[in-house]
This record gives sequence, structure tokens and C-alpha cells, in this order.
Amino acid sequence: MVHEITAERAEIRNRQEIAVGSIILRFVGTLALVRQSARTTSNFLEPKPLQFAVGLAGGCELMISAITVLLDVHPEWVDITADAKNASNSFCRTKMRGPLLEHFPNLAALGRLMYGEASSAIFHEDGAGRTEVKYSARTRQGCSWGSFLYCLTTQPLLRQL
Repeated sequence: MVHEITAERAEIRNRQEIAVGSIILRFVGTLALVRQSARTTSNFLEPKPLQFAVGLAGGCELMISAITVLLDVHPEWVDITADAKNASNSFCRTKMRGPLLEHFPNLAALGRLMYGEASSAIFHEDGAGRTEVKYSARTRQGCSWGSFLYCLTTQPLLRQL
């Protein structure tokens, strides 16, 4: 019985739901980000954007070579990667609160409203009917805040590089 429940939960976690969510909340969130475009630009792009090997022929290979050499010299260091294509799944919501309060305090209340509580993925499952899975370790798919929060939470790490 325990194995069956565990296997069923794993199957549910592996499904990619597409949640419509609250259209109004997403619209308000997008408007808030548009109104903050100047502040967003200054936060992420000034004095200059953080880019590594962008616009260079073989830039990706240069990055791989540099990281390989550094890890050979310093085997105690750790190589961390983040999948920008899958950014909404790449960070925990609790990690966004500090940077949001520090850099965009006027958006903090909206951020708590949008991502302060666990979200629900609701879908129909054959034989079980309506199924709900709560998650709090990612942003909602298609939300304009997903990329913003990903950048906001990863930027301190990039600055350390």
C-alpha cells in the first residue's frame, strides 16, 4: 500500500500541468512590472549587464574551458548550473523575499500576494477524478513574474562570480 501511494505521488509530480491561475492577478502583476521598468533596468543592467562570453565566437566553449580549469585548480569548488529555459522550476519562493524587499520594496506586498502561499495544480486524473497538488518551490507557468523573480534571486550569485 505505501509503495502504491509513493509511486502515485511520483507520477503526479512528473506531470507537467498548465495552470490558468488568476488572470486578474497575472494582469496586475504584469502592469506592476511595466510600471517598474526603469527601476528594473537600473537594477539588472547598470552599471553594466552581467554577461559571460556573450557575443564571442566560441563563447560557450570558452566558458566551459574556464570553468574546467578553475575546477581542476580548485577541486573543492562547486559548479552550479541553472536551466534558464526551465527557470520557473529553478528556485524556491522563499529565496525571492529578501532580494524583492531589498531592491523592489514597493512590489513586496504584491509578491507576497502572488507567491506567499503554496499554489495548487488541479487536474483530472482517470479513475481518481479531481486531483490537487500543492507546490511552493516555483513560479506559475506563464506568469510575467517568473523571469523577473528568477533573475532577482540569481543575480546575487552572478555578482559573486
